[in-house]
Amino acid sequence: MAVKLLGLLTAILGLALIGFGYKLASVGGSAFYVWIGLGLLTAGIQLARRRQSGFWLYALTLAAAFAWTIQEVGFDKWQWIPRGALILFLGLLLSLPFVPSGLRDGPRASWAPRLGNGPLALRAVVALLAILGAVAWFVDPVETRGSLPKVAQAGNAAIDPSGVPYPADDWVAYGGTNLGQRYSALKDIDTGNVRTLKVAWEHHTGDLREGDSKDSKEYTFEATPIKVNGLLYLCTPHSIVQALEPETGKLVWAFDPKMQRDAQYQHQTCRGVSYKDSAGYVPPAEADPATAQAAAAAIAECPRRIIAASVDAKLYALNADTGAPCRSFGTDGAVDLKAQMPGLQRATYQQTSAPLVTRDLVILGSAIADNYYATNPSGAIRAYDVRTGAIVWKFDAGKPDDTAPLKPGELYEPNSAVAWTQLSADEGLGQVYVPFGNRSPDQVGVS
Repeated sequence: MAVKLLGLLTAILGLALIGFGYKLASVGGSAFYVWIGLGLLTAGIQLARRRQSGFWLYALTLAAAFAWTIQEVGFDKWQWIPRGALILFLGLLLSLPFVPSGLRDGPRASWAPRLGNGPLALRAVVALLAILGAVAWFVDPVETRGSLPKVAQAGNAAIDPSGVPYPADDWVAYGGTNLGQRYSALKDIDTGNVRTLKVAWEHHTGDLREGDSKDSKEYTFEATPIKVNGLLYLCTPHSIVQALEPETGKLVWAFDPKMQRDAQYQHQTCRGVSYKDSAGYVPPAEADPATAQAAAAAIAECPRRIIAASVDAKLYALNADTGAPCRSFGTDGAVDLKAQMPGLQRATYQQTSAPLVTRDLVILGSAIADNYYATNPSGAIRAYDVRTGAIVWKFDAGKPDDTAPLKPGELYEPNSAVAWTQLSADEGLGQVYVPFGNRSPDQVGVS
């Protein structure tokens, strides 16, 4: 009979929750899973005995689990799923019309509104949770209303080295400026005329996926172009950097890093490139002669440069006017970001987002493959000199108080938290904002 089989399944689930819940509680976690497990075990036994009380006990357990979920996470529907989706689904199965037909006690008419009607009680709870789930879909649980104090000039990334603002129609960083607000001061296009816009030109990058043997299945073109120095700059999934005429879409130059291809890359995409104008740079008076000489040589070679990172974890500096590598940057124009990385295995360490260029630094995180291996590379955030490619500092969440560059032979901390997406910076405050994700492989460690 269906009720008996579902009762046995409920009891097994209850035993599992008791066991794992006790393990969680013993290390300081919530003990509520133990209580939910006890409720399910009791309900499952009664259901296996084909008793009305099994439905009542299941209904009460489900209601208690939902009340606890609301108390813990509010109306965040995504956090409801791990806490109650499985027992709600099982409750839905128990609510099907044919399931209670084999009960030994209580009314056979399972829809009768009587106090002893366990199936009706469970159906009422399941229906209520379904309604609340639909409501939760339209509720933003993290919306916060408030105000921030006004501050003095917060800084603007759209200022050239001489202090003159870039033209209003420039888009000089991934988010418009390093603040990442994606705000444009242009006013020619508004809600009244946007529907009349027509395509002026199209550009086809020519960078196509080569098939399952060479390229990742997640092969995506996600680049946000920047517009500066009179050109549009973008990158393709194979990390090819292209410069276009904004007025016509004509290709001015392209740089192909010949990235190492691997079908096992979890993400094969390039979200953007960054720009640095050093034409007016003057080394500080306290700079040592060798540093000043290196900076002068780099500026002479590439007064304006595009900074790009490839999927196979190399950092490039290119002459923004010609696309030629800036040979004074790193080694022949590139820095190997995998150097001194622990846990390097096939396709584990990638770069997919535009490097952040702020002041005289290139700052970037990394994308590390989730759930491929138990031991993975570090998620260290690193800052490099924008002209020479020399590392200036690091922030490794696995060893946060040690920000000095590694010494030869040292390695970064394995499995430390990563920041794969776009960073932002406030030029006025001199601060960088890093949105960290979980440590690899997709786990949070809390003690």
